[in-house]
Amino acid sequence: MNTSLQTLNIKNNYIGEKGALAEALRMNTILQTLNLYNNDIGEKGASILAEALRMNTILQNLNLYCM
Repeated sequence: MNTSLQTLNIKNNYIGEKGALAEALRMNTILQTLNLYNNDIGEKGASILAEALRMNTILQNLNLYCM
């Protein structure tokens, strides 16, 4: 379990709707900034991420913008 990651910037990686990232985020409850700009996550991927981040009450910045 990661207890120190506060900022994650993985823009422009085209991760799509895969749930692997969500599984890693599910264990992190202190993430404050998550930048997923231009990753083509889509509706299904956004739903998976939302569920994974449910326990994180610290998240302040989330960028899901896709070009």
